[in-house]
Amino acid sequence: MSRILTLLAVAVIATVCHTVNAQKMMVVDREYRADLKICEVTTPSRADLIVYVTDREYQAAGNDGNWMFVDREYRADFKIFWVDREYRADLKVYFTDNRSQAGWRDTGKKHLLYK
Repeated sequence: MSRILTLLAVAVIATVCHTVNAQKMMVVDREYRADLKICEVTTPSRADLIVYVTDREYQAAGNDGNWMFVDREYRADFKIFWVDREYRADLKVYFTDNRSQAGWRDTGKKHLLYK
C-alpha cells in the first residue's frame, strides 16, 4: 500500500511541477505551428498580461507574466506566433522592464497559459 501512495505522490508532484513551470516561450514563424497568437500592445491598459522577460529559467516558473524565450522547441512550454492586429490575438501583452509590474490584467485569459 505504501508503494502505491509513493507512486501516487510522485505522479502528483510531477504534474504540479509541469503545470507551474509553464512560461518558456518559443516564437514560431508559421501561425499553424503556434499554440497561441500574441499581439504586443503599446500601453499596459490595453494588455491582458504584462510580461517581464528574463534569461533565468527559475524566474520563468509560474503563470505570473515572467517569460523566458527559448530557441529549441523541446525546451518551450508554448509556441507563440506574433500577430499585428489585436482582434487576431488570443492574448495581448505589454512588455515591462520592471519585474514587479508583471502580471495578469485580465485573469479570464489566465487559463491560456496552463498546460
